[in-house]
Amino acid sequence: VKNILNFEADTIVKLEQNYRSTNTILNAANCVIKNNAQRHNKVLWSGHGEGELIEVFVAPTEVEEAEAVVCRIVRLKELHALKWRDIAILY
Repeated sequence: VKNILNFEADTIVKLEQNYRSTNTILNAANCVIKNNAQRHNKVLWSGHGEGELIEVFVAPTEVEEAEAVVCRIVRLKELHALKWRDIAILY
């Protein structure tokens, strides 16, 4: 990271537009990454609109967390007629 931050260039091109996520997700990401002092400033954005609100839940145990994730996946799969291959879990 130090090499990237200290690299001298005549032109800087910021890759700020995201083509997959909505602005709701990217605004949350911006709030997290702005706390990293060792970075070039940029603001992520999307042309996909605001999108759905972020859902936060607390699971007292890892088993309850897994059960909650499975329930949400099944509900979303049925609600939107998704295939299993349309779903991913990033952990």
